[in-house]
Amino acid sequence: MKLIDRYLLRELFKLFFGVLIMISTAFVIQRLIFLTEWSMHRGVGMLGVLKLLGCLFPGLFLTAVPIVSLFVIIIVLSHLSEDNELVVMMTTGRDIFSLAKPVLVFSLISTFFTLYLALFLTPASLRWFEIVKWQLVQSKSEQAIPTQTFVDFAHDSQIYIQDKDENGLKNLIIFSQGESDVPLGGNEIGSNFIFAKRARIENQAEKAESRLRLDNGVFISHADKPDQDQFVSFEKAVARLDFEGADKLTTRLKRQLYTADIFQLVSIIQKPGQLKLKKKDIVKFGISVTEDARIELSQRISQILSCLLLALWGIGLGIKPPRTNRTISYILGALAGFGFYYMNVFFKALALKKYMPIEPALFSPVVLILLTGAWLMQQRMKGREPLSFLYNLDEYLRQKRAEKKPK
Repeated sequence: MKLIDRYLLRELFKLFFGVLIMISTAFVIQRLIFLTEWSMHRGVGMLGVLKLLGCLFPGLFLTAVPIVSLFVIIIVLSHLSEDNELVVMMTTGRDIFSLAKPVLVFSLISTFFTLYLALFLTPASLRWFEIVKWQLVQSKSEQAIPTQTFVDFAHDSQIYIQDKDENGLKNLIIFSQGESDVPLGGNEIGSNFIFAKRARIENQAEKAESRLRLDNGVFISHADKPDQDQFVSFEKAVARLDFEGADKLTTRLKRQLYTADIFQLVSIIQKPGQLKLKKKDIVKFGISVTEDARIELSQRISQILSCLLLALWGIGLGIKPPRTNRTISYILGALAGFGFYYMNVFFKALALKKYMPIEPALFSPVVLILLTGAWLMQQRMKGREPLSFLYNLDEYLRQKRAEKKPK
């Protein structure tokens, strides 16, 4: 590799990692505040918060890497143009295609990184985020449940804990009004009570199940008809758990388990009848799991292709006339990056609202990037300046400011 190519690659990667670290720092500060507030009400410690935070980084990088790559290409090429370094390179016999080689190498590396994030790391991290969050809510709920007061813990049910220690809950009462949702209930309409000496919370995150194991107690059911009253003592029993927010976590976890990796997404799209979900878990905001899988798969592939094609934008917008204002480079980089992001959000919203078919909507950003990027490159090859109006405006404003300065 030539010395100039190595120099360009070094500048691109140096700025890339610098910007990514800045974004990660801001992300940590913002998310840490939110997760800490969430954990305080559920008995979750700082270690659990850090686990959740770690699961969110791949998703952040998946969104940030294409935008940061575009921003970096524009800034580096703009600085080279501003310092007349591109002019020197052109005088040595290099054209735009040879100049684009290190930029394309940089884009290919970031594209492969995005591919790994989109198809493997991010889906797994999102699934583990839901699993860890669900485990923390359910396993830490023993510490979070207050003692000596009735609290809601299932549908139309309340629980009272007299005391608790490292072995679990002690001397508890479960009260249910209406159709029985507790063990041994028999679906009677009335009041149901459980008294137990000991209880432990058990959870299986992969199955999205949580239950309360009861030891040495009695079940009392008082129905509307006295002859249907029940009084049953037991040594072992199990009650379903549904703490505040746990039902939503369970639904999200089930969906994540079904839409976690690329192979599962393809399987859902090809054989949707194999799903074993309830109707309320299958549909979310009017989108079925199959449609959700199509959106996820199309979006991931679109992000991968966009990361590579954004190099066309970067080269077309990054090359500029010498000695122009550096601020324009930052403005162009920011506008192009946020424009790409909101373009993805806009077309995804069209797919979710069913204003456009899923695949055409999600791949529209790729097509637009390809067409506009090819046009920019064509203008550069012809020696034209597609953004001449912007630089003329900048030159005009600089002259006005110079005229206003006292002589």
